[in-house]
Amino acid sequence: MDRLQEMIGNAFSKYGQFVARRPMLFLLAPMVLCLFGLGLLRLETTDNVEEVYTPMNSQASKDRATIANIFGDKTGSNFYTQNLVYSGLYGDIIFKTKNSQTILDDVIIDEILRISQMVMAFQISSDNGTLTYSDVCAQNSGHCVVEGDIFFTSDFRNRIRTSNVTYPYIDNVSIRSTFGNIEVLNGKLNFSNFVRLRFYLRQDTDYFRSLSRKWEDKFIDAMAGLTSNVTDIAYANSRSLDNELNANIGGDIVFFSITFTLMIVYATMVTTSFTCNCLTDRQHLGRAGVMAAGFAILTSMGFVSLCGVQFVDIVGFMPFLIIVGIGVDDMFLLLAGLSETYETATKDGKQWTVESRVMYTMRKSGIGITITSVTDVIAFLAGISSSFLGVRNFCIYTGEYNYAANSKRSAVFFCYIFQITFFLACIVLHLKRMENNKHCCICFYPISQIDKKKSNPLERFFCDGQSPDEDIFKRKLLSNLHLLNSYIAFMPFRVVKHDDLDEAIGRKINRIAKGDDDLKKRIVHMCKYTAPNDIDQIIVNVENAVLRDQQKESYETMKKDNVGNLEKMLTIDSKDSKERRRRIEGPLEWGPPALFNWFLSKSVYKVFVGILILVYIPIAIWGCTKYREGLILSNLVSEDSYYYRYSTWDDSFFANSAPISFVISGTRGYSNSESKQFLDEIVESAQNDQSIDGTLQLNWYHDFIQSPFYTPNQTEANFISSLRNNFLPAHPFFENDIKFDASFTSIASSRIYVFSVDIKDSTEQGKLMKRMRNIAHKYSNVIAYSPGFIFYEQYVAILPNTLQTVGIAVGAIFLVTFFFMPSVRVIFLVSMSMVLLMVGLFGFMFLWDLSLSSVTMIHIIMSVGFSVDFSAHICHGFSSSKQSTNEHKVKEAVRKAGGPIFNGAISSLIGIIMLIFSKSYIFQSFFKVMLLIIVLGIAHSLFFLPVILTISCRQPPATE
Repeated sequence: MDRLQEMIGNAFSKYGQFVARRPMLFLLAPMVLCLFGLGLLRLETTDNVEEVYTPMNSQASKDRATIANIFGDKTGSNFYTQNLVYSGLYGDIIFKTKNSQTILDDVIIDEILRISQMVMAFQISSDNGTLTYSDVCAQNSGHCVVEGDIFFTSDFRNRIRTSNVTYPYIDNVSIRSTFGNIEVLNGKLNFSNFVRLRFYLRQDTDYFRSLSRKWEDKFIDAMAGLTSNVTDIAYANSRSLDNELNANIGGDIVFFSITFTLMIVYATMVTTSFTCNCLTDRQHLGRAGVMAAGFAILTSMGFVSLCGVQFVDIVGFMPFLIIVGIGVDDMFLLLAGLSETYETATKDGKQWTVESRVMYTMRKSGIGITITSVTDVIAFLAGISSSFLGVRNFCIYTGEYNYAANSKRSAVFFCYIFQITFFLACIVLHLKRMENNKHCCICFYPISQIDKKKSNPLERFFCDGQSPDEDIFKRKLLSNLHLLNSYIAFMPFRVVKHDDLDEAIGRKINRIAKGDDDLKKRIVHMCKYTAPNDIDQIIVNVENAVLRDQQKESYETMKKDNVGNLEKMLTIDSKDSKERRRRIEGPLEWGPPALFNWFLSKSVYKVFVGILILVYIPIAIWGCTKYREGLILSNLVSEDSYYYRYSTWDDSFFANSAPISFVISGTRGYSNSESKQFLDEIVESAQNDQSIDGTLQLNWYHDFIQSPFYTPNQTEANFISSLRNNFLPAHPFFENDIKFDASFTSIASSRIYVFSVDIKDSTEQGKLMKRMRNIAHKYSNVIAYSPGFIFYEQYVAILPNTLQTVGIAVGAIFLVTFFFMPSVRVIFLVSMSMVLLMVGLFGFMFLWDLSLSSVTMIHIIMSVGFSVDFSAHICHGFSSSKQSTNEHKVKEAVRKAGGPIFNGAISSLIGIIMLIFSKSYIFQSFFKVMLLIIVLGIAHSLFFLPVILTISCRQPPATE
């Protein structure tokens, strides 16, 4: 296992060497990939809520296609609302009385009638001139069908006066969907302050469908300026949700530019050491890391657009994910690996070079960012198997699959490529700049010698700088000048004039002093005499000094007493190596790991974390048992949208009762008693369901055999003739429910209806659909269908889809993690951490009122990869540590990986903070889930996991 890790490390090290020798190539070559961004010119979008948020190729969509093919569309001739196979085209108005007074009043009816007439007068232009609603309306017997127009009839007004408005039917016409917020007393409508008018439109031909959509647009524009002194008004058309969702997402994209700016600011802060050192400052690297993530987003979206994949609204938060969740994390990991070279000795004991530092960085951090990137890619590729178009296309954009080329690429993949090419090349150029003593901002400008007495603060702030070794040596020299003086006192002397100081001591002291006259004077005062030539010989290698024979004895005494101390004090040891790293890193990089390690050394902290784990697990499990399925479509738009008011009133005050048709296909003899028994069994089984109204059915067969046109025991030919020539002309209500064969001698297909009760809960809606299908499946060639089933499908499919996708992702991630970290204990701990984080995410989603839907399913897929990211860094640092005890290994892992984890989490938090102000449910839910992932990820990786690692499999300290 160790050999495998060594091989992988060597491969990354060789790659780092290759980049270090050709930085400009790897800086410019990735820019060619950005040309894929031109593919955004071919970006295709889809804003159809049904397509995006319901399962593809669902049973309901297949049944709908079958039924539509059988019965066709009758909106232009004989339209009845229960015959709708699709949701239909319409303009919808909900009226609410002011001051909560009853709507059953002549004055209010007159006002609503006035508005209704205005709506019917809305005009649109066409090739045939100006058209109004009557030209494009759905028709029945030559009249426009407006659901709720019973409200205007004289019979209804008379019923109001006599308090005889029966509910839910008036002369076999259902008014359940017409009135809202009702009070019913003894079967009579006693109060209602909501009424709905729905203006249905033709869609039987492409021509009329186009005109109807045009009228829908006119309807929305005109209703926006319409007011009433008597009622409040809410309105919508069949495409309002699609249009408002698209506009909502588009408006929130502006937050991306703000987030990008915030990320650059934070990356600059983290990579700033705040020591005013213009040589070692790494601000440009922070900005380059964020830019690399931005280039990846541009490349990815352009590439997928070129492949012809449609952009869906959910993809809108992909840039936030790439920048805040993946790209910046990789940048911090690479910078942490680079920082390690300043506290670690090279294998061969030689000085660090640019090439060796880059090789070490890739050996240490290359594995870490590869693990996280591969696991994230796998998680999103698993999402491509989802039956939800929104989930699939999001995962294609984030974890792309090019079907034409049969190859896999991803935004995560491109982000990884830009980090190990563009950003790594920036690291090389940064190291070369330091090696050449060039300014951090003006890279061609050399760091000059600053006279701190004569220079002003701004000059020192913008121009001063020195390497970490020089800085540490200067500090040590200042604190040990008395030892230097004691040593010099025993050396072969010669007088040195003050003016000859630089020439006598050599260039090193001059570099150390950096133009500091005060330091020079102190050295001059202490060093009245000095050895010839090179100060390095005095400080580092005293044994090689040329001594006079008569001074040997006194020198040996001096060496024992003073020189040894001097060498020890001026030699950069392990403690100084940590300080050297701190002078490279900023406080936000080295501070958090130091704090967490301080906590780890306290027993009370470990006890506290243990108690926290014991409290966290049962709460998370309890939350998982309470999870809810379903997506409230009104949540997809902002509260200031006209559709939000409409959908809120609709959901809150109107009954959600729907016709459910049982379609019987195939030729069968309807004249015999078996057919009657067969149809009665279907209706009886359905009406015995608790969610079906047992008092109502629309059954042509039932009405026909009770009509005077039916004769018992008649032949099939007579049955068909009487039905077709006598019953249906007298009852056109049923004409659309019977499909005769080409010869009109038998019935090819027919349908009957039952009606559901008011069901608001999405889970119950999904269960109702399954129960109705189970009834239909008892018989051959029977389909149970309702237009609402299209959306009910998501409630049935979301949990299996989520479990399937997460299962695939977890299995693949497990194998990848084992390949890079082949340790059974480490894999167990990573898996345990991932499971606990996922359980916590599910549990706390319930506590934050988030249901399981196609939107949150994406977040869950995303969290699978992130849950590994957080724990993998600590476990990789733990498994690669050479320390002797678990506690020391954990502290080393936290010291090396804690900074990137902490800054990755904080940068993620900054990246999503703007989404608090979003009007979109999609972005708001993304914020909530991301916040949960960040908090739980930090808790697991920097609190739970280190404590578990320190107490698990304890081993005694190694003996010398």
